[in-house]
Amino acid sequence: MTKGLKYTLYTVLALDIVGIFLAFIFADTLNCDGFEHLRMSWLVGQGYVPYRDFFEHHNPLLWYVFAPIIKFLPHDFMLILYVSKFFSLLVSCGKFYVIYLIFRDFFKDKKLFVYFFLTVAIFYPIWYGFSFFKPDNFEYFFYFLGLYYFFKYIENNNIKSLMLCGIYFTISFLFLQTVLFEILPLVIPAAWLMYEKKLTVKNLMVAIIPSLLIIGIFAGFLFYTDSWLEYFQLNWLFNRHVFGMSSVFVDKKSIMPMFSFHLLFGIISFIWIYKEKANNKYINIIAVLYICSIIQHLYFKAFFAHYLIQTFTLCAMLVAPVLKKISVDTKYKTASIYVVLFLIVSCCLNYVTLTYNNNLDRNKQMRIVNAPDVLCLTMVGNLYAIYNPKMSYYVMQTGISAVDNALYNRYPDYNINDVIAQYQPEYIDFENLQEKTDDRFVITPETLSKYVQVHPYLWQRKDTLSQ
Repeated sequence: MTKGLKYTLYTVLALDIVGIFLAFIFADTLNCDGFEHLRMSWLVGQGYVPYRDFFEHHNPLLWYVFAPIIKFLPHDFMLILYVSKFFSLLVSCGKFYVIYLIFRDFFKDKKLFVYFFLTVAIFYPIWYGFSFFKPDNFEYFFYFLGLYYFFKYIENNNIKSLMLCGIYFTISFLFLQTVLFEILPLVIPAAWLMYEKKLTVKNLMVAIIPSLLIIGIFAGFLFYTDSWLEYFQLNWLFNRHVFGMSSVFVDKKSIMPMFSFHLLFGIISFIWIYKEKANNKYINIIAVLYICSIIQHLYFKAFFAHYLIQTFTLCAMLVAPVLKKISVDTKYKTASIYVVLFLIVSCCLNYVTLTYNNNLDRNKQMRIVNAPDVLCLTMVGNLYAIYNPKMSYYVMQTGISAVDNALYNRYPDYNINDVIAQYQPEYIDFENLQEKTDDRFVITPETLSKYVQVHPYLWQRKDTLSQ
């Protein structure tokens, strides 16, 4: 590798790191999902039980981990915003450190991590996803820890490694149940290990005992809090139907075709590695996980780009050896020029996106609805009054809450207008394009006539305008 190329790559790497830091400060990383999980953490901290006391459709570990933090910190939106983002940023750094360990211990080349980082940072959601407050980051961290110890078991055949693998996968599941789709493909290498007699049914049964104990504790919690039925309905049956019933998603197209070139390069990279006989069993497993991740998103549409973060992470792990080869081998000099240009252009585009997709206006509105003694009713999910008292069972987007009512008729007497009449919220987070799944979630013209729109998603009660 020439000095010019080396310094150029390290400059792009440094700019990517700066970009991630700037995304932490300015990017719209606390999107509606982030507001949602802060709100749920606050409710859990107040003693409410998910599913039983308020509507949710994610596994609950994040709220219980963060509830003590949000409960005891001052009720300041900007403070809790950056504390939650920093919390998530640390977990993302932990995930990348585990990936570094995978390169060092199993790919036998820790320098590959630099090329991995250069590749994965092409994808803008990696920048803002580093610090968005969602269970996904915590799921990914524990997933890669589990994967590391799965590889460790393959290497040393030590049952302790297999136990740790199961424990970390189980913790990952308690953050987000969709990790099952990431774990399931490991059945393929596990079957191969059994065929090679490196994994026995006895070892597997012993290794899953700690995982079963953790699941047993979780199940006991659900039964003790009398929330097991709601949990099953909302986390499994509801999630099976929500994308097909909510008008928010029905007509929405998959984002994946926009990144076809990027994703195809991951496949091409593995083909090249295989032909060059540069692969090993660990690279093969990453390739299996990558292909299965693509198939998963062909079946379950990726509506937003950050849904592809895990897919692109696996892709970059396959691209890294090829990128290194192109960079250090002089016979690929021309190809290296094109690669560097692509990295530079991608970095510049990410900075442009960061400039226009910032959180400054969102934060201004969030400060308004999170002011002391202000009530804001969340309907769209763009603005959450994190510290507001619970006004009804449905405390998040009423669009998908309506799907719950359509499926289970859980609260037949529920009416959003009655909630507004009872609590008289100063603000309503509302968009005048209403979900038609259930009339109980439609604001009537009579109710809306008492409010005036002061922002694209914010309506203020008219008698408070002078305040």
